Amino acid sequence: MLKVLAIQFDRAHLAQLEAVLGPQGCVVLSRPDCASAAQLLGEERMHAIFLDLRSPDQREFELIRRARRSFLQAVAPVVIVTGREDAEVMRLAFQAGANFTLAKPVTAERLRNLMAVLRGCMVKAQVWHARLPFHTPVKVIRGPQSFQTPSVNLSENGMLLDGSGPVGVGDRIGIEFALPSSKLPIKAQARVIRRDEQDRIGLHFFELKPDHQQTLRRFLSDRLGA
Repeated sequence: MLKVLAIQFDRAHLAQLEAVLGPQGCVVLSRPDCASAAQLLGEERMHAIFLDLRSPDQREFELIRRARRSFLQAVAPVVIVTGREDAEVMRLAFQAGANFTLAKPVTAERLRNLMAVLRGCMVKAQVWHARLPFHTPVKVIRGPQSFQTPSVNLSENGMLLDGSGPVGVGDRIGIEFALPSSKLPIKAQARVIRRDEQDRIGLHFFELKPDHQQTLRRFLSDRLGA
């Protein structure tokens, strides 16, 4: 199920959004203002965010910026809904991190046309966060030291390792591991972001070559059926 957040929508436009997106496997959540939306965005992952620019001000642009800085919403597409033809407002919205615009009135036809493009971005956001159970030997490199430990799961942005070795939360390490679909190993720079009660360590990839990232994305998409 793909989660969509509608912010500052009136009842008619919200009903239209639910009518078109519901049959496409989406659940639409709504919040009446930026403050309540910000709280939800800090707690739950969204696969798309629709923001109605009623009277554009810094609170709306700051909400977009916060979403972009957030780990949870970093890749969720942001759609600006507006009845204005103001180039400066659009420039500020896209500068803050918006991806698409939807002109008012919000009609079923306009939504269907947008979803033809938007759905691919939403699935990408779903895959980016999804964790696939995946067990393979992982080489961990920290300075002159290296050791091998098994993985537990894998996502586009990180992995969980079953065994910490001589590393702690906050450490930056290099890792290498193989995918069944690739002849060459995946290499990444990662940061240790957590250690759980079973002494397993969670990694976040912060540097991954584009071709390795594409290989990883294809592998996850195939396995997850996205």
